Amino acid sequence: EPVVFETQSDLLVVPSELVRIYSQWNETYSDHTAFIGTTRQRGFEVFMGARSIERILYLGDPSFASLNESALLYLTFTTPDSPDVDFPKLLEWEYWNGHRWRELVVAPVEVERNTVAFFGPPGVEEEEVEGNKAPWIRGRLVEVPAEPEATVLDLVHAGIEVLGDGVAPDEAFTNMEGSVFLTVDMSKNFHPLGAEPKADYAFYIASAELLSQADASVRVEITLSDPSVAEAPNGSDDLVIAWEFWNGKKWKELGQSTPGGPRETELHEFEDSTLAFGRSGEVAFKRPREMKPCEVNSVESFWIRGRILSGNFGQPGTYELDGDRWIWRDERPLKPPTLKSLSLKYVEEPHPVAHVMHYNDFTFTDVTSDARTELRHFQAFLPVAEESPTLYLGFDRSFPNDRVQIYFNVTDKTSLDVGGDFAEHLAQYYSAREEALAAEQRLAWEYWKGREWKAFFPDDGTRNFTQSGFVSFIGQKDFKKAQRFGADCFWIRARLEMGGYDQMPKVSAVLLNAVEAANVTTVDDEILGGSDGTPNQRFTFSQGPVLDGEAIWVREREEPSHDDKARLADEWGEGAVVESDDGREPGWWVRWKRVGSFFESTATCRHYLKDVTTGEVRFGDGRRGMTPPEGDRNVKATTYRIGGGRDGNVAAGAVDTLRHPIAHVDSVENPYAASGG
Repeated sequence: EPVVFETQSDLLVVPSELVRIYSQWNETYSDHTAFIGTTRQRGFEVFMGARSIERILYLGDPSFASLNESALLYLTFTTPDSPDVDFPKLLEWEYWNGHRWRELVVAPVEVERNTVAFFGPPGVEEEEVEGNKAPWIRGRLVEVPAEPEATVLDLVHAGIEVLGDGVAPDEAFTNMEGSVFLTVDMSKNFHPLGAEPKADYAFYIASAELLSQADASVRVEITLSDPSVAEAPNGSDDLVIAWEFWNGKKWKELGQSTPGGPRETELHEFEDSTLAFGRSGEVAFKRPREMKPCEVNSVESFWIRGRILSGNFGQPGTYELDGDRWIWRDERPLKPPTLKSLSLKYVEEPHPVAHVMHYNDFTFTDVTSDARTELRHFQAFLPVAEESPTLYLGFDRSFPNDRVQIYFNVTDKTSLDVGGDFAEHLAQYYSAREEALAAEQRLAWEYWKGREWKAFFPDDGTRNFTQSGFVSFIGQKDFKKAQRFGADCFWIRARLEMGGYDQMPKVSAVLLNAVEAANVTTVDDEILGGSDGTPNQRFTFSQGPVLDGEAIWVREREEPSHDDKARLADEWGEGAVVESDDGREPGWWVRWKRVGSFFESTATCRHYLKDVTTGEVRFGDGRRGMTPPEGDRNVKATTYRIGGGRDGNVAAGAVDTLRHPIAHVDSVENPYAASGG
């Protein structure tokens, strides 16, 4: 015979799915999503967090790609509401190297408050963060400050400085007549303008890294060869060298150098301490915004060049016939500049960072516009979102405006392995202790309504998670989606507002579309018989054994008195007396009450006894319990339940067949073994 189970209450089956479970306490959280729909032995602690909630400031900028071991990166922050706070020291800094985040090393240089300098890491690589591709660095908040004002920012600027040994050019060419280009080997002494420099001879220098940085102060550091290797250059008085850049259409002037110094110009803050390659020094200028990359000798890059406009570095000597003798004449010996080394250095003007994002409570927010606009303050790191221990449940869709219930399987917190009276006393102690704690505890249940959390008041069958049971509530019409813990869901939460636990409760499963079921069958509207008006009448149920909860009704010819109706209403509610409309005899159907004995029953008490063994219902004799009035088929059970027993103690998953199909329900399953039969 099949073992039949019957649900113990109505259930509204909803299409919503529970997709996320998190617990959060202060700055820690735990992900319990794996417990959805499962029946694990070990549960999760309802209000405990195991991992720290990350709060991170992300900074992305193309200039970060130019960082190297010779560079310093400066970050400057403005904290308008807390001028005494040194914001960079609140964070641990990292950079993305293409594979993982690595530590940024703070440089021991003197900086102002709210500024930090880092040694340039060897290669900040591009990565996509929330759709923005750039080289990224980030600062992870070590500890949330007590005052939220400490992490309010206004402007975020970055600047790079390449000092020390500088950076060698990517390429260098010497250009002589026409399109003749010679590659310069800078690993040894070289002539930048050729061995016999003339007008329009030029020296080209390329650096995609340094010359691509807008508003940078660039320095080309030039070191002449030792006198033992080459004599000092011999520039003519009319020597002029023009330093130029490509603007996308033509070569434009940065400035002009002569042996007497640079010609005065307000363009690009040009300076030349080499006196037109006459000595070691540096050529410095402010990198023009209009500088564009171009192709030189088939190499695409950012280029500058030094070109001879006029003059020279001496003339080659010649033999002249003087009478009958050849005489060597070398009035201005040719001494071209010979360089030992050349390197590029630059200091980038602090500029707004190209991309500024903060990551709070698992959500990215783009604050680039605020970080580059003065007086548009923004909160870099949100304060602790919820200090109370909180359980969050995320659903994929909202609930209908009807009764919904969620089942929580709470694991046992205490097991008693002792026997005798001590075990009983210990059980009583824990029971009393739980009662006391329950009186102190207060859970606040809330749902997200769009801009704030709104309280709702469910029927909590778990008694604040101290026992397994259902949390039942009416679905709200203004239930809204929100991004939390990195998931876009409809959220409800339970906050422990007051009190605590001797031992944190554990939940091993959270189930939607669940209802209690029992190994019973309900029989509806069974006529037990008709009364002949005699004392001690007996009627028998057609099936058995009959469990508790039957409803026995008797049709009486006379309407009960006003006082009787009041007593019956107190006992059963307003529907305890119903006028008969079945077309048989006129009268009123009245619900009677089961008692353990007729000892306290009087002649007006509508009482009956039930014998579980025989399945009999017995009425009184008129003195101890009222006798049902005479009538045809006027004693009935509107409902009773049969079943139970050890056969009903089936294993988990054994109940898997719908006896009658139900629309939109695909399957049923018992997640736990049945017990108690």
